[in-house]
Amino acid sequence: MSGYLIGVDSKTPELHPSNQPDLTDLFLTFLRIGLLGFGGVLAVSRIELVDKKGWLSEQEFVEMLGICNFLPGANVVSLAVFVGGINQGLMGSVVAFIGLISAPIVIIMVLAHNYTQWIENSYFRASLSMMASCGAGIIVAIAIRLFQELEKSLRYLLTVGVIVTCVSVLGLSIIPVVMVVAPIAMFLEAREK
Repeated sequence: MSGYLIGVDSKTPELHPSNQPDLTDLFLTFLRIGLLGFGGVLAVSRIELVDKKGWLSEQEFVEMLGICNFLPGANVVSLAVFVGGINQGLMGSVVAFIGLISAPIVIIMVLAHNYTQWIENSYFRASLSMMASCGAGIIVAIAIRLFQELEKSLRYLLTVGVIVTCVSVLGLSIIPVVMVVAPIAMFLEAREK
Protein backbone atom coordinates (compact mmCIF):
# COMPACT_ATOMS: atom_id res chain seq x y z
CA MET A 1 0.00 0.00 0.00
CA SER A 2 2.91 2.35 -0.51
CA GLY A 3 2.40 5.52 -2.49
CA TYR A 4 -1.04 6.42 -1.11
CA LEU A 5 -0.76 10.16 -0.71
CA ILE A 6 -4.18 11.74 -0.67
CA GLY A 7 -4.56 14.79 -2.84
CA VAL A 8 -0.85 15.26 -3.54
CA ASP A 9 -1.26 15.62 -7.26
CA SER A 10 -3.45 14.54 -10.15
CA LYS A 11 -1.42 11.35 -10.49
CA THR A 12 -2.75 9.73 -7.36
CA PRO A 13 -2.38 5.96 -7.80
CA GLU A 14 -5.51 4.05 -8.72
CA LEU A 15 -6.33 0.77 -7.04
CA HIS A 16 -8.52 -0.52 -9.84
CA PRO A 17 -8.08 1.74 -12.91
CA SER A 18 -10.89 0.07 -14.86
CA ASN A 19 -13.37 0.70 -12.05
CA GLN A 20 -12.35 4.17 -10.84
CA PRO A 21 -15.34 6.17 -9.55
CA ASP A 22 -15.98 9.75 -10.58
CA LEU A 23 -16.92 12.44 -8.06
CA THR A 24 -20.66 11.84 -8.44
CA ASP A 25 -20.25 8.10 -7.85
CA LEU A 26 -18.09 8.77 -4.79
CA PHE A 27 -20.67 11.17 -3.35
CA LEU A 28 -23.67 8.92 -4.01
CA THR A 29 -21.93 5.79 -2.71
CA PHE A 30 -20.87 7.43 0.53
CA LEU A 31 -24.27 9.09 0.88
CA ARG A 32 -25.80 5.60 0.63
CA ILE A 33 -23.32 4.27 3.19
CA GLY A 34 -24.23 7.11 5.55
CA LEU A 35 -27.95 6.45 5.11
CA LEU A 36 -27.79 2.68 5.52
CA GLY A 37 -25.24 2.44 8.30
CA PHE A 38 -27.44 2.03 11.37
CA GLY A 39 -25.31 1.17 14.38
CA GLY A 40 -22.18 2.08 12.47
CA VAL A 41 -21.27 2.16 8.82
CA LEU A 42 -18.38 -0.30 8.81
CA ALA A 43 -20.44 -3.26 7.58
CA VAL A 44 -22.21 -1.22 4.93
CA SER A 45 -18.90 0.32 3.84
CA ARG A 46 -17.37 -3.08 3.30
CA ILE A 47 -20.38 -4.33 1.34
CA GLU A 48 -20.50 -1.22 -0.86
CA LEU A 49 -16.75 -0.77 -1.47
CA VAL A 50 -15.75 -4.43 -1.82
CA ASP A 51 -18.79 -6.45 -2.88
CA LYS A 52 -20.95 -4.02 -4.85
CA LYS A 53 -18.57 -1.44 -6.31
CA GLY A 54 -15.37 -3.48 -6.41
CA TRP A 55 -13.33 -0.37 -5.69
CA LEU A 56 -11.31 -2.30 -3.13
CA SER A 57 -10.35 -5.93 -2.71
CA GLU A 58 -11.02 -7.55 0.65
CA GLN A 59 -7.32 -7.29 1.49
CA GLU A 60 -7.18 -3.60 0.52
CA PHE A 61 -10.24 -2.87 2.65
CA VAL A 62 -8.72 -4.62 5.68
CA GLU A 63 -5.39 -2.82 5.21
CA MET A 64 -7.00 0.60 4.80
CA LEU A 65 -9.24 -0.02 7.79
CA GLY A 66 -6.17 -0.99 9.79
CA ILE A 67 -4.52 2.31 8.89
CA CYS A 68 -7.70 4.27 9.66
CA ASN A 69 -8.04 2.60 13.06
CA PHE A 70 -4.75 4.24 14.08
CA LEU A 71 -5.92 7.72 13.11
CA PRO A 72 -7.88 9.95 15.46
CA GLY A 73 -11.59 10.27 14.76
CA ALA A 74 -14.09 7.90 13.23
CA ASN A 75 -12.39 5.15 11.24
CA VAL A 76 -15.02 5.06 8.48
CA VAL A 77 -14.78 8.83 8.00
CA SER A 78 -11.03 8.35 7.55
CA LEU A 79 -11.75 5.47 5.19
CA ALA A 80 -14.06 7.66 3.07
CA VAL A 81 -11.40 10.36 2.86
CA PHE A 82 -8.79 7.70 2.00
CA VAL A 83 -10.87 6.06 -0.75
CA GLY A 84 -11.96 9.40 -2.18
CA GLY A 85 -8.38 10.65 -2.23
CA ILE A 86 -6.98 7.57 -3.89
CA ASN A 87 -9.53 7.76 -6.66
CA GLN A 88 -10.00 11.50 -7.22
CA GLY A 89 -7.36 13.30 -5.15
CA LEU A 90 -8.20 16.05 -2.70
CA MET A 91 -11.61 16.77 -4.26
CA GLY A 92 -12.49 13.06 -4.03
CA SER A 93 -11.66 13.11 -0.31
CA VAL A 94 -13.89 16.14 0.25
CA VAL A 95 -16.78 14.72 -1.80
CA ALA A 96 -16.64 11.29 -0.11
CA PHE A 97 -16.53 12.95 3.33
CA ILE A 98 -19.51 15.21 2.59
CA GLY A 99 -21.46 12.29 1.11
CA LEU A 100 -20.84 10.15 4.20
CA ILE A 101 -21.79 12.72 6.84
CA SER A 102 -24.52 14.82 5.19
CA ALA A 103 -27.51 12.50 5.72
CA PRO A 104 -26.64 11.52 9.31
CA ILE A 105 -26.15 15.18 10.23
CA VAL A 106 -29.62 16.08 8.95
CA ILE A 107 -31.19 13.09 10.72
CA ILE A 108 -29.41 13.88 14.02
CA MET A 109 -30.49 17.52 13.81
CA VAL A 110 -34.13 16.45 13.44
CA LEU A 111 -33.80 13.95 16.29
CA ALA A 112 -32.06 16.46 18.56
CA HIS A 113 -34.72 19.05 17.88
CA ASN A 114 -37.55 16.63 18.76
CA TYR A 115 -35.81 14.39 21.30
CA THR A 116 -37.41 15.80 24.45
CA GLN A 117 -40.87 15.29 22.95
CA TRP A 118 -40.24 11.88 21.43
CA ILE A 119 -38.37 10.26 24.35
CA GLU A 120 -41.64 9.99 26.28
CA ASN A 121 -43.07 7.80 23.52
CA SER A 122 -42.63 4.10 24.34
CA TYR A 123 -42.42 3.18 20.64
CA PHE A 124 -39.57 5.65 20.12
CA ARG A 125 -37.68 4.29 23.15
CA ALA A 126 -38.23 0.72 21.94
CA SER A 127 -36.96 1.61 18.47
CA LEU A 128 -33.79 3.09 20.00
CA SER A 129 -33.17 -0.17 21.89
CA MET A 130 -33.80 -2.23 18.76
CA MET A 131 -31.40 -0.06 16.74
CA ALA A 132 -28.71 -0.51 19.38
CA SER A 133 -29.16 -4.31 19.25
CA CYS A 134 -29.00 -4.32 15.46
CA GLY A 135 -25.90 -2.15 15.54
CA ALA A 136 -24.16 -4.52 17.95
CA GLY A 137 -25.04 -7.49 15.72
CA ILE A 138 -23.68 -5.72 12.64
CA ILE A 139 -20.41 -4.89 14.40
CA VAL A 140 -19.93 -8.50 15.53
CA ALA A 141 -20.76 -9.85 12.05
CA ILE A 142 -18.31 -7.56 10.26
CA ALA A 143 -15.61 -8.24 12.86
CA ILE A 144 -15.96 -11.97 12.23
CA ARG A 145 -15.87 -11.45 8.46
CA LEU A 146 -12.80 -9.19 8.63
CA PHE A 147 -11.07 -11.64 10.95
CA GLN A 148 -11.70 -14.46 8.47
CA GLU A 149 -9.81 -12.48 5.82
CA LEU A 150 -6.68 -12.07 7.92
CA GLU A 151 -3.77 -14.36 7.36
CA LYS A 152 -4.10 -17.10 9.96
CA SER A 153 -0.63 -16.99 11.45
CA LEU A 154 0.11 -17.40 15.11
CA ARG A 155 1.34 -13.77 15.24
CA TYR A 156 -1.99 -12.40 14.00
CA LEU A 157 -4.04 -14.63 16.25
CA LEU A 158 -1.96 -13.64 19.27
CA THR A 159 -2.26 -9.94 18.41
CA VAL A 160 -6.05 -10.17 18.11
CA GLY A 161 -6.26 -12.30 21.25
CA VAL A 162 -4.15 -9.92 23.34
CA ILE A 163 -6.15 -6.87 22.23
CA VAL A 164 -9.53 -8.54 22.77
CA THR A 165 -8.46 -9.85 26.19
CA CYS A 166 -7.04 -6.51 27.35
CA VAL A 167 -10.05 -4.49 26.20
CA SER A 168 -12.96 -6.89 26.73
CA VAL A 169 -11.86 -9.00 29.67
CA LEU A 170 -9.52 -6.70 31.59
CA GLY A 171 -11.45 -3.54 30.76
CA LEU A 172 -8.40 -1.57 29.62
CA SER A 173 -8.76 1.40 27.31
CA ILE A 174 -8.26 0.47 23.68
CA ILE A 175 -5.92 3.38 22.87
CA PRO A 176 -3.05 2.47 25.22
CA VAL A 177 -3.51 -1.22 24.44
CA VAL A 178 -3.17 -0.61 20.70
CA MET A 179 -0.28 1.82 21.27
CA VAL A 180 1.62 -0.94 23.05
CA VAL A 181 0.55 -4.00 21.05
CA ALA A 182 0.66 -2.51 17.53
CA PRO A 183 4.36 -1.54 17.51
CA ILE A 184 5.26 -4.94 18.88
CA ALA A 185 3.17 -6.66 16.19
CA MET A 186 4.68 -4.45 13.47
CA PHE A 187 8.20 -5.19 14.72
CA LEU A 188 7.54 -8.93 14.67
CA GLU A 189 5.98 -8.69 11.20
CA ALA A 190 8.93 -6.71 9.81
CA ARG A 191 11.39 -9.14 11.35
CA GLU A 192 9.62 -12.05 9.62
CA LYS A 193 9.90 -10.44 6.19
